[in-house]
Amino acid sequence: REEDIPPTYISFVFKPSGSIKIWCLSLSANLSTLVSILGQYLGPVPLIFPSCERAESLILFRRKGCKLLSEKGFTPRLHEIGNLQRNKVKLIIKSVSLIHSLDTLALAREINKQAERVGRCVPVLIEVNSAREEQKGGVLPEDVERFLLEVRELPNIAVSGLMTMGPVVDDPELIRPYFRLTRELFERLASTYGFAGDGILSMGMSDSY
Repeated sequence: REEDIPPTYISFVFKPSGSIKIWCLSLSANLSTLVSILGQYLGPVPLIFPSCERAESLILFRRKGCKLLSEKGFTPRLHEIGNLQRNKVKLIIKSVSLIHSLDTLALAREINKQAERVGRCVPVLIEVNSAREEQKGGVLPEDVERFLLEVRELPNIAVSGLMTMGPVVDDPELIRPYFRLTRELFERLASTYGFAGDGILSMGMSDSY
């Protein structure tokens, strides 16, 4: 039932150059209407939507969302956003296109283990705790390089770039220093080590700009 799908938001992911890389469709209480509206304005561009914490909701949303998006001419790709628990990795490993919030070696090892089991190399973004917030996950900026090198040793993970959320503030200008720090870190690591594919830098949400 469509009303079983919990509501949330639409957001965007940008390439470092500033151009839109992908439109991100998250869970919607009225998914079919939303897809129709997006199709009128965007055409058949790739869309992504995340999994969620409850396995039953995840399965429902995948089935419902993939069917509706395919009928509208879209190419759905599953991205995992937000905190990912290790015991949930096996639920998404076969179909996930990108994991956005890798922040511990234990999680990396579990992703690698499950990816090896299904014969995949899974792209991930390292989450950077750019504002050093104790209540949030993420790798501290000074530890990101070491963490990247450790994760690169795992054969079934491909590090595609970095992501950061920044602090929740009323004035988006207050987030700029944290985004600048993450961008500079991304550029330095991309130059020194490289990232898988084109490299992805994901920062904030739509209301951060």
